[in-house]
Amino acid sequence: AIYITNSDNGLVNNLIIEGNTYQETTKGYNLLDANNLGTITKYGITLTNNGDGSFSAKGRSTSTFNIESNDFRVEDGDYKLIDYAEGVYPTIEPNASRLQIYSSDTNSGLATLSKYSSEQVATGHLIGNDYYRLRFRFIAGETYDLIYKPMFYQNGDGTYEPYTGGQPSPNP
Repeated sequence: AIYITNSDNGLVNNLIIEGNTYQETTKGYNLLDANNLGTITKYGITLTNNGDGSFSAKGRSTSTFNIESNDFRVEDGDYKLIDYAEGVYPTIEPNASRLQIYSSDTNSGLATLSKYSSEQVATGHLIGNDYYRLRFRFIAGETYDLIYKPMFYQNGDGTYEPYTGGQPSPNP
């Protein structure tokens, strides 16, 4: 150990201060604020908001049902929904929807399908000023053990990033 009683009476030779810092950056492309959807247990499934933009779904579904976020609005335009998922996929019909951005007003939106892959992409035109919701779809009799990382966006290449309010991060 080095003890210096007064910085004027000694030099510290060969002192190296090392460290590693990393700051995650985003471009603000992910438009999906899923913070209003907490942990919900329903019909044998527990859907957990992991706090980092991802969701865990675990359990065996005793009914076919949806878990939905609060309403949000979008501007008129073309959008993409990417559903990055990891885990054990249910054996349901491959064309059954897995994750949706859905408007009950117009009965339309975007949906990813359960085709047993880790990444699903849905594209389409959404009508401005309609109310939309993020919707997770579960099928009766199926077992789920998945982690979803949804990204809803207009710009960018689809590389996942967490929601930052549509603003780049860090934001000066």
